[in-house]
Amino acid sequence: HVQFCERLWGKFLWATLRVCAFQYKDDAQRFYRVLPKRLERYELRVEPSKTKIIRFSRYHPSRKGDKVFIFLGFEFHWFKDREGISRVKGRTAPIKQRSAISRMKTWLKASRHLPKKQFFETLKQKLTGHYNYYYVRGNSRAVWSFYSQVIELAKRWLNHRSQRSSYPWEKLKRGLEHQKIPRPKMTEKRRLHQCALGKTDADANTTEEPDAGKPHVRDCMGGVEQSTFLP
Repeated sequence: HVQFCERLWGKFLWATLRVCAFQYKDDAQRFYRVLPKRLERYELRVEPSKTKIIRFSRYHPSRKGDKVFIFLGFEFHWFKDREGISRVKGRTAPIKQRSAISRMKTWLKASRHLPKKQFFETLKQKLTGHYNYYYVRGNSRAVWSFYSQVIELAKRWLNHRSQRSSYPWEKLKRGLEHQKIPRPKMTEKRRLHQCALGKTDADANTTEEPDAGKPHVRDCMGGVEQSTFLP
């Protein structure tokens, strides 16, 4: 996690987020020590509270402790699929899930008195935005959980528009269908990371690490992975 050192003539509102993967622990530790010194040359600094080294290996899969990491709203961990192939799985980070539901609850409570058409149109936009970002392969459970909780909250606050319960479940379901409120739909159409690297399932299941014997760092930034070999 890199922050820009600001000067009087400009501000950078966003920090640069970067994930670097190493084959060997010694290389990771050396990179971790040297990186802050090199960044200082360009008036950049590493945020210590958001920068760390973790062991993220398909040979030691786990969802506990430091075997997972959070990046751009997703929590990543290794798992084995039904065919026994080791894969990286990303799900909505729990803290992001709770935050998104909390924001929806606040909006539903404040907007329950809006005209029906405006209320459901805005709800549709908010749900679609969430699906577009979070509904990738392996994250269906978290997205459907978000959808279910939002619909339950919508029912609760719509029924607070008056002293009587004006939106029982059957009426709400008809309203959702009439207003074309979308259900979760996957937006990721293919495994972009494998396509970019030209990998197949057979490659992912090899017992030998790629580029074995060649110290390297893999840098994931902006959805593109680049490999840089260390001297």
